[in-house]
Formats: sequence, structure tokens, C-alpha cells
Amino acid sequence: MGGFWMAFGILVAVVQGQLEKEELGMSRKEAVNLQTTTLPIADHRVFLTPTQDYMQYLVQINIGNPEQSLNVVFDTGSTKLLLFSPTFCSNENVNTTCYNEMSLKFFRDGSTDVSNEISLDGEAYYDASAANGTDITTFPIGNAKLDASSVPVLQQQLPFLLTTNFSAVSNLPGFHSIKHMAGFLGAAPAGSAYRELTDALGTSSQIYALDLELPHSVSGKYSELHLGGVDIAYQNSMEMTEAQSDYSFKIYDISVCGSTLYQESTGKTAKIDTSSACLKLPSDIFDALPNWAPIVCETINNRQQQTQCFLPGLRFPRLPHLKFRLNRDGVVFQVDLTDLIMGPESDPNSLNYLTNNETTLFRRRLCLTRGSNATDPVVFGVRALRQLYTVLDYRPGNQAVGMASKMSSDVPAEVQCARRVPCQGMQVHQSDNTCKDPDCSEYFFLELDDTDKTCNFSAAFHTITAILIVMFLTVEFSINFFHEHLTKRVHNALTPIDSPDRIDTKVETDSKANGIEMASIAQ
Repeated sequence: MGGFWMAFGILVAVVQGQLEKEELGMSRKEAVNLQTTTLPIADHRVFLTPTQDYMQYLVQINIGNPEQSLNVVFDTGSTKLLLFSPTFCSNENVNTTCYNEMSLKFFRDGSTDVSNEISLDGEAYYDASAANGTDITTFPIGNAKLDASSVPVLQQQLPFLLTTNFSAVSNLPGFHSIKHMAGFLGAAPAGSAYRELTDALGTSSQIYALDLELPHSVSGKYSELHLGGVDIAYQNSMEMTEAQSDYSFKIYDISVCGSTLYQESTGKTAKIDTSSACLKLPSDIFDALPNWAPIVCETINNRQQQTQCFLPGLRFPRLPHLKFRLNRDGVVFQVDLTDLIMGPESDPNSLNYLTNNETTLFRRRLCLTRGSNATDPVVFGVRALRQLYTVLDYRPGNQAVGMASKMSSDVPAEVQCARRVPCQGMQVHQSDNTCKDPDCSEYFFLELDDTDKTCNFSAAFHTITAILIVMFLTVEFSINFFHEHLTKRVHNALTPIDSPDRIDTKVETDSKANGIEMASIAQ
């Protein structure tokens, strides 16, 4: 009886320990949820202006004395303030105000900062022509504080780089228009120009959110940069994920048209880069898309592995959604690939195409780029962020990236998806909507039968099998013969010579041989 109660006590202890473990796990899960629901509410709002081609988002800064207002790209992918010189703007036909070197406070030491780095489409570009400069710079957030209270003047003697020949911008193949911007305001987390400008706001400079929309003339909405936290409308629906020092993060279960393109537990590395216009995908995911979506991709430069994708003419301008998770068991987020459709080649700057309601005779390019290999990160450019409310939180102990979906739940996600390719026999369906033949070479004497896509025995197998059978029968008959012959010899050795029981092995052997010969002749 005592043993029973001891066993019962052990069972209770195990169950209690398991419950405590589950409770601990639940408390940790609740802590994660608590983090997502207690993000601070933004206290400042800065309006971002999308360029006419919806390829970059501009923020205004004031610089110099006399003060100049410049529209620069708010760039989460780099740290420096890079300004275009009047010479550069003239050569590139930039139709916005560029930095005037006649500023009374401007100082340039004439040296070149070769460490200047700008991230475009997830690639780092360096500008050896950029010279160091310093000037009084103001971030004019004006009366953008949400509670209507006074706003401190965000002004710094800010270092910058002045470029006269930034070939990385002017030579990119069609995705980056510099016609409407005067430079880049680096807003990457560590040591960025944006941080130096907004330090006067205190902790609010360490967390900001992006709410990107189509141009106001098309959508009726404004694009906004929220400082100090998130919009209250998304405060309870943000999902956060841990970010690395470079603010890359992992995404999981990438899929399109109901097919998983990548589901490894390690996830794919991803980045948010607002100097990039497009969605950049690793080569394995990029190459699978045309087999599911109604798009055509062409290689335009084999040496540089540049590929362009198009929506063919007369195709309805709607594309399926690319889905992913920020956490392995988290919420499914969606990027509507329709947002990547650009204007027709006949009128690339028209805003009418942004509604994507009309079919045209002309093929339309996609703002979609291919990584050089499968390990390249997924880069979310501004066109891929329109349906995602995104926050970058780099407060001490909170290095994380978060998202909330802005997409309506009734928007169809699997539009114009290709049919699943049927496979035969032993073929296995692949994520790129193709069928993979079985690798029959992994097995001895098997080969692929192209008619039914199965592994069958090869001709060599049948030949070797026949040889082995003949060899086995020959050995078997030989063993039987020698066994019988040896048995008779032993019998005779043990039997007296004059005994009638002796067996004449020679006669019998000869008779057997003759019998075998006669049988062979009869056959």
C-alpha cells in the first residue's frame, strides 16, 4: 500500500511540475504578447511624401544659413546624410532644390570619406566622390506633436557627405528615380543622421514606425513617420520579432498560391530598406514565382545576373499574395504582389496605373529584383510595405522589428494562380510547381522509366540475375553429385570387398553420365 501512495505522490509531483512548466511557458508567451501590446503610443507625426513614380518616400529637412528646405529619402538602410551637389543635380536633371554650397555655415575639409555607404535594394554602394561637410540641420516636425503641445527645435551641427557623381544612384536599372530628391537621410538604428537630429526628443528617437500609402491624389491618405512609438490603432495588434545588430530579422513559412516556397526552421533573413523601391527575393524563391503567378521574367545581363519581370499585356492586373510569418507560430502577413506592378512602358509615370483596375495592351514591369543566390536576404522596399504597418524599436533591451497588417481580410490572396502541375508515378511535386523525377541512381540496378516516371530494374540487372541463377544451379548440381559420389565411396570403404552390398561407383557413374547424355540428346 505504501508503494502505491509513493507512486501516486511521484505522479502528482510530475504533473505539478509539468503544469508549472506550462505555466512558465504561458507566462513567457504572455510576456511576449505584453511586449506587443505595450508599445508606447507615438507622440510625433512627420508626413512623408511619395515621389510621383511611387518609388521613394521623401522627408523634409532644413539646412544651412540662409536656410534651405531639402526633400531627402528617409532611408532605413544607411546611416549617413548624403546630399547631392548642384553639379550632380544639373547633370541628372533633378527637378527639386539641391544643397547650395554658399551656405554661411557650410564647411568642407576637402577630404573624401570612402566609408560612405548607401543601401539600395539591399546592396551596399560606396561613393568615392563624396566630400565631408558640416552644416546646421533642422528636422522641422513643426506642430506634428499629437497632443498639440510645443515641439522642441530639432537642430544639430550635422556632418554630411556631398556627392558630385553618385553613380550607384544614376546607374541603377530603372528602379530608382532621383528626379525628385536631394539626397538620403540615413535612419538606420546605430549612429545615424536621423538619430543625431532627433536626440532632442529623448527616448522617442529610439523607436519609430512607418505607415506608407499611395500618393494622396490616388489614395486620399497620407504617408506618415511616427516618432516615439506606434499609432494607437495598431498598438494591440503589433507582432514583434528579435532583430540583429544590423536590424535584419528572420521570416518563416514563405508561400504563394497555397504552396510553401521556404519552410526551413532556420527561416530566411529579411531587411526593411526604405531607400529600396522594390521587393528583393533570394534566387530560389524568385525563380519559383513565375511558375505560380502570371508573370514572365527575362535575364537582361547574364554577367551581372540581372533579371526583369513583367506582367504580360492583356493580363488582368492582379497578382497573388506572398505570405510569411515573423515568428514560427505567429501571424501570417501578406505582401500583395499587385503593389509591385509599375506603369505601362508607354506611360511609366502615369498615376492611373496605381489603382490597377484596367487591363492594357502593353506589358508592365514589376518592381521585383532577384538576389544573386539563395542566401541573400529578403528586402522589403517601400512598395512591399504598403500593406504593412512597420515599427523599428531600438530602445535599450528592445532591439526588435514589428509589423501589423493593414490589409482587409476580404482581399483575395490567390488571384490568377497557376494550376498545380500533376505528377506521375514516383515524381515529387516541388515548391516551384514542377515535378522532380525520382533519383533512381541512388539504388543499384534501377533506372528511370520515362513513360511512367518510376524506377524499374535495368537490363543489366536482368543479365546479372540470369548469370547468378545459372551459377547457382551449376553449383547446386555439382554439390549434389559430389555428395552422392562421396557417400558411395565411404559406403564401399566400410563394406568388405566380397560383400554383395558394395556399389560399383564407376559403372553407376558411367550409366548416369550416359543417362545425362541421352537426356541431353532427347532434348
